[in-house]
Amino acid sequence: MASVPIGTPLLAGPATLTTILILSDRYGLVPTTISLVLNLMLAWYLFQHSARFTALLGVGGLKAASKVVSLLLAAIAIKLIREGVIAMIGGMGP
Repeated sequence: MASVPIGTPLLAGPATLTTILILSDRYGLVPTTISLVLNLMLAWYLFQHSARFTALLGVGGLKAASKVVSLLLAAIAIKLIREGVIAMIGGMGP
């Protein structure tokens, strides 16, 4: 029997796990693990101090920051998809 934290899928869903696999293959296990731990620490800090950030930025500022981060995430996703398609097309040759 195993215990799985309920919050894990919110921070590390299938897309996150896939990205970690791709990055560990590209950059190695140690840099990827360090980046993962730093990102989890940043998420923990932001969750702990979310009331301060909400008061500082306001609801409109948080919505704007959310749009910018979503745009960056979409750009990264498109880059990874493009690289995958190019690798697949390159592998189809003789």
